[in-house]
Amino acid sequence: MGEATEMFLFTGQGAQYVGMGAELADERPDIQAMMDRADEVLGTPLGQIMRHGPEETLRLTENTQPAILTLAMAHHRISAELGLSPSVLMGHSLGEYAAWVAAGSIAFEDALKLVRLRGQAMQEAVPVGVGAMVAVISTPSDELEALCAKVAKARGEVVSVSVYNCPGNTVISGHAGAVEAVRKEVEEGGLGSTIELSVSAPFHCALLEPAAKRLQEAMASVAFEPNKLPVVPNVTAEVVAPGCDPDQIRAWLVEQVVAPVRWDASLRAGLEMGVSRAVSLGPGKMLRGHMKRVSRRFPMVILDLDKDRRALRQEASDG
Repeated sequence: MGEATEMFLFTGQGAQYVGMGAELADERPDIQAMMDRADEVLGTPLGQIMRHGPEETLRLTENTQPAILTLAMAHHRISAELGLSPSVLMGHSLGEYAAWVAAGSIAFEDALKLVRLRGQAMQEAVPVGVGAMVAVISTPSDELEALCAKVAKARGEVVSVSVYNCPGNTVISGHAGAVEAVRKEVEEGGLGSTIELSVSAPFHCALLEPAAKRLQEAMASVAFEPNKLPVVPNVTAEVVAPGCDPDQIRAWLVEQVVAPVRWDASLRAGLEMGVSRAVSLGPGKMLRGHMKRVSRRFPMVILDLDKDRRALRQEASDG
């Protein structure tokens, strides 16, 4: 295919579905072996949960995160066979772990253990019902930031923008009462619309500080290596050249637990590298909508879709 011009995008939590990866595992013994390896590392029948559910078991954060990582890395293996070679990698929240694995900074097995711990720590950091997350549609991000700051100060609680997905699509997190107060002001003030998210914890806000500390302690004993490919961390939204200090990579992943996901800016940073298309790795096609809002005519292929894999095989054979 010539010089690599793809940017690889790894999906995050919320994209999971029962049956994810089953078709690939049935077709390919090496993919089944990856799932079996995940089972062995975690001591959990993750492959069966991915294949058969039930949905509520797959939706448990401690299962969701390693399941998405496993499928993402299965797609990464397939990508090389399809003639794809990324110029830059990034992942949405949890997906950033897959990006660092693909960049050679962390072993798949170590990443599995870390995201399992990450999921457990996030789940346990805030008691159920104390926190909330709400997606906010159409409200300019600067107005939403100011509104969160006003409500947080007035109530003495945490509420902040936690995810900048794309123009007109942001997410707020924090104490349930403060999140509800912001939501009401958005709706009643005609600033936009809101969607309450069904999540187990208020991700990417200051309430998750206990989870960040647990993750930092766990990472200290995990081997990280300098990245071999450019990566865009969520917290900086800037391209990191190969050879980054492993301690810096650890610090970014710890900070990511409490800092907002700057996905909009990350996509723009990748586009500035002159890539010609995006490749989505991991379950579902949720990242396509984000990309369309950032650059409507930018092409994306989704490795979780059989039709896209067939088209790439044809392209590789023609090229």
